[in-house]
Amino acid sequence: MIDIALNCLRVELENYLRIRQNQSSTLPKVQLGSLVDPTAGGLAFDRDMLAMTMVHLQEERLLKNAPPVTQQTRSGKISHRNPDIKLMLYLMFAANFKRYSDSLSLISQVIAFFQMKATFDASNTPSLVAPLEKMATDMLFMDFEQLNLLWGTLGTSYLPSVVYKIRLVPIRDEAIQGEKPIVNKVDIVGAGRGGLS
Repeated sequence: MIDIALNCLRVELENYLRIRQNQSSTLPKVQLGSLVDPTAGGLAFDRDMLAMTMVHLQEERLLKNAPPVTQQTRSGKISHRNPDIKLMLYLMFAANFKRYSDSLSLISQVIAFFQMKATFDASNTPSLVAPLEKMATDMLFMDFEQLNLLWGTLGTSYLPSVVYKIRLVPIRDEAIQGEKPIVNKVDIVGAGRGGLS
């Protein structure tokens, strides 16, 4: 599901950039993948591209105590499955262009895209597929120390970039935890009208 969510965002961003740059033949490609090539030690994406990479994920704890999902099966029984796990994904968008000003311009366009479209749902994103119902975005503020740690962890030098938090991406396994027949009739067995004797 993470791959579907990120690919959906990549396509939407590329469409936005295409419109904003008037179908330019030099339209930068948005590449979803690792920022650094672990075997070669350098950047894993070509120059004059916008890299989109997940740098962290976290479970949304406020929604952790959801009840099990209950539904009726075709056989007429009631099935139970565990609730979805809702994730927050942290995405970095980094630009590596020959001209530094082009990198800054592209990062500005990424910020403008998420300002214009901070929420993705079925009404504004037809490519959103179930169980993805809605994704909300927030720009993540990072101070110099946090930026230094992030880029050091990634193993490369700083590039013009921005990090966004994407909520709530569901992870779901359709495995049924149990089935029970539907209760159609309740019989009360007791001592009769006179009460207990």
